[in-house]
Amino acid sequence: MTGGFSPPGQSSRSRPDQWNSHYNLGNYAREQGDPERAVAVLLQVLHRWPTSLDACFLLEDIYEKQGRPEDAASLYREEPKR
Repeated sequence: MTGGFSPPGQSSRSRPDQWNSHYNLGNYAREQGDPERAVAVLLQVLHRWPTSLDACFLLEDIYEKQGRPEDAASLYREEPKR
C-alpha cells in the first residue's frame, strides 16, 4: 500500500488499542453517509475511552444533524456516582 493509507477498517484491526484508529473508522462511516454505523463505532470508542473528546464532539455533531438534541446533550451529562 502506498502513501501510508490503510483500507477502511484496517487501522482499527491493526491497532485495536488506539482510540484514534476507531475514531477514524467512525468518521469514515459518517463521511460515507452511514451515520448509524458511525454512531455505533463512536459509542464503542466512548465506552472504552470515555475521555475521548474528539469522539464526543463528532457524535454530538451526528446527533444534532439527525435531530436528536437530547442525545447530543446527554453526552455532556455527568455520570451518576456509584
